[in-house]
Amino acid sequence: MAEPHVASILLVEDDIPLRRAMRRGLEQRGHTVQTADDGLIGWQLVQAARPPFDLVITDSRMPHIPGRVLIAMIREQFPSVRILRVSGDGDGDSELEGVATLGKPFSLDELGRAVERALA
Repeated sequence: MAEPHVASILLVEDDIPLRRAMRRGLEQRGHTVQTADDGLIGWQLVQAARPPFDLVITDSRMPHIPGRVLIAMIREQFPSVRILRVSGDGDGDSELEGVATLGKPFSLDELGRAVERALA
């Protein structure tokens, strides 16, 4: 069985307990995780990352810069960065072209599988 891909991940999520749980679950899988609690901080971290993050996981609805806008900004300036969107709002954005979406609520196992698919 192949070893899972270990990645540098930026997690952009404004819900503190969920962000902590997701970070812990991802780190237990061996990933390096940085976090941001809103889209603006997330964007600043994406711009500053050297080398770029392997994956950005972003919530849909966040303060300052919503997930949809953050995704568009990343795609435009950092097209090699993979993106996984998490959403619990049923806002109709679930089919953003080329962006995998993980619906809330989800288990840490489901998150891990979604990350592996996004990195494949």
